[in-house]
Amino acid sequence: MVVRLAFLTLVLLTLCGSPGRAAVVDWLYEVEVPVEDQSRSARRDATRTALLEMLTRMTGLVDVPLNDAVNGALSDPGRYFVQYRYEQRNGEHGPEPTLVVRFAPAAITRLIGAAKLPMWGANRPSVIAWLVTDGTDQREILGADSRHPVLLGLQAQARRRGFALVVPLMDLEDQLAVPAAAVYGSVSQILEEGSRRYAADLLLIARVRRDPGDRWALQWEFWMRDSERELVVVEDDPGRVGAAGADLVADELAARYVVYPGAAGVLKLQVLAVDSLRDYGSLMEYLDSLEFIDSVRVTEVGNASVLLDLVTATEWQQFIELLDLEGRLAPLPWATGTERYRMTWRRGSVND
Repeated sequence: MVVRLAFLTLVLLTLCGSPGRAAVVDWLYEVEVPVEDQSRSARRDATRTALLEMLTRMTGLVDVPLNDAVNGALSDPGRYFVQYRYEQRNGEHGPEPTLVVRFAPAAITRLIGAAKLPMWGANRPSVIAWLVTDGTDQREILGADSRHPVLLGLQAQARRRGFALVVPLMDLEDQLAVPAAAVYGSVSQILEEGSRRYAADLLLIARVRRDPGDRWALQWEFWMRDSERELVVVEDDPGRVGAAGADLVADELAARYVVYPGAAGVLKLQVLAVDSLRDYGSLMEYLDSLEFIDSVRVTEVGNASVLLDLVTATEWQQFIELLDLEGRLAPLPWATGTERYRMTWRRGSVND
């Protein structure tokens, strides 16, 4: 039975001035599913499960609607993946056979469009998790090598939901920079400074304890720029406690960055600081890689600037937030007497 109380506190903060930038999650299109054996029937069932998890990652929906397009895909999931392999992974009761399925990004994007589902782009913020256990004798920060069940539940569900979760090493450098008392007290200045080493975009803080009834309990406080949410949960299962936290993070990120299907419109955009043919090529390649832009039309090339018509279902404010994830295009003030939005191109990749 789930009881709503407050014993474990987690806070998600934007790292002000953090050097980190959201990036494409490199494992996003690779899904792991435990299997009993390597038989054809087990593989068929596992690839269906993997496809549903893939759709959850790319839509932000925990329960993917089983409409005609999705059911058609589930009847033949092989159309959507490019590779599978078997590996042994550590499960709850030791090593277990696992089917690893790698999906084709373009095929998944087409399926989401055909099913008229929302789309969450592959470029996502990373989250660093500082979790401190509040034991009877001492407090301890959970490091990357910890097997604490709350942390394992958080990590597993973060992967299922498709966001990058960073756990600090808790080596000597971390121990000197971030004492357990700073995590327990949510001392933002110390935590922000300690997190810079990992170049994460967001910060997650947790106080972990068990209540007198031997249940695992948590209270979430989730701050993300102009929004704040709180969630309080008590569970007998520590894995579910961690998973609930990952779900809250994923739901909040998806609510901000998911693009819902609808009538596409045209955003008229002027991009400045396009100073060379190389800049122009990099800009076009970048815009073409963004899932929330349907098409790009160049209407004019001027002196260090390009005028564009972008077909997209996003409104301007969400468009800015999505582009801010990577920081390659920065908005400029509205220019009087023009119908175009303005942005400046930032050379950010190793190829620019």
